[in-house]
Amino acid sequence: MYRVKKILWLLIAAAVIALPACGGGAASPTVDPGAVYTAAVETAYAQLTLTAAAVTDTPAQPVATNTPLITNTPLITNTPLGSLATNTPFSITPIGPTSATCNNFLFIGDITVPDGTEMDPAEDFEKIWKIQNTGPCTWNTNYKVAAGWGDQMNGPYIQNIPNEVKPGETLEVSISLTAPVNTGSYFGAWRMQDDKGYNFGIALTVSIIVSGTPTP
Repeated sequence: MYRVKKILWLLIAAAVIALPACGGGAASPTVDPGAVYTAAVETAYAQLTLTAAAVTDTPAQPVATNTPLITNTPLITNTPLGSLATNTPFSITPIGPTSATCNNFLFIGDITVPDGTEMDPAEDFEKIWKIQNTGPCTWNTNYKVAAGWGDQMNGPYIQNIPNEVKPGETLEVSISLTAPVNTGSYFGAWRMQDDKGYNFGIALTVSIIVSGTPTP
């Protein structure tokens, strides 16, 4: 743009200088100074137009864009790592039979004092149940009969069995009891217990009726 302005002013200056020369001879026709000035200006503007066109035709340089250098591509995916990422639980194989699978028994019947037996007040009696070992484990003499709930009737809280009982064999469980001194109905329950202290099987029960007067 500075170059265009410079050319314009040079052309105007040349036109002004040429004015006296044009009016020197008598035989030459009279030249209108305004016309000369107008022609100079038109010539300057024409040159300015050509220069501007040349500048306009120059291809524009590409403008830098804001292309991001860092993308949001995740570096960690949720693809499972085969069998290591499964929820398969570890299986635990029991080392040996538990109390629930090792011990059980079948109640065969009452040998003495069936349910509803009448007793005198404070009468001593022996309660005996007959059971059969139906589990896969042998009962040793650390197996016990233990008081469960109800009236204990002066019986033992816990008592070891008298002998070893193998699977399929029977055992007569016996405890010594005493009827209460007051009349009425009484009930007590005992449980079989293994050598680790776990109860198993059904309850062994005592049910009596105390009537009459106490024995001196």
